Amino acid sequence: FNVKVRQNDDEEAASAGRIAIMKEARVRAENIPPQHPICTLSLTLPDYSGPLPQVSSPLHQEAIGVKYAKALSQIPNDATEPIPIAFVARHVGADWPRLARALQVPDSDIRQIKREFSGGNEPINILKIWIYLKGTEATPAELQSALRRIGRDDIVHRLNKNDLDSEGDSLRFTDINNLRGSNFSSKVSVDRDFDKSEA
Repeated sequence: FNVKVRQNDDEEAASAGRIAIMKEARVRAENIPPQHPICTLSLTLPDYSGPLPQVSSPLHQEAIGVKYAKALSQIPNDATEPIPIAFVARHVGADWPRLARALQVPDSDIRQIKREFSGGNEPINILKIWIYLKGTEATPAELQSALRRIGRDDIVHRLNKNDLDSEGDSLRFTDINNLRGSNFSSKVSVDRDFDKSEA
């Protein structure tokens, strides 16, 4: 129902009000004359003299740089790390918040990254946080799946085509994917007829 609020400068009017009970709904055709209320109730609110409610101060939020100090201090090296986060961070650009959500990084961390970081460091930092939070679940396959879900197949294509920023990175990423997808085993044989006199 509709409520009409009076001006606060009129204390008597501000503390009093009326409720009109109608027979029909308020919305009617314009050609029907206005209806009279069946009953009118007058209400008067007493002055409140109790204690004022306490205004709770917002909880102190730990800075993202402190919360993930260990993760953010890591310097990524695509030549040695299993996940080329530096390469992805350079190419994902402004889509990093969408990638972060696809990787299930908490929204609170995403908002803090936006507030506390600038200068293009957001993508690399959010990927560091993702690896820190997910641990062994943070894999190249999960990263590629998240990139596909946000429509960044171009990055996935470059990863699959080994089109990274250096030849060493390309070979490293290829070797890791091949080893992850195959049952790699190494065997060493010894020739027992080896002439020990030649040693």
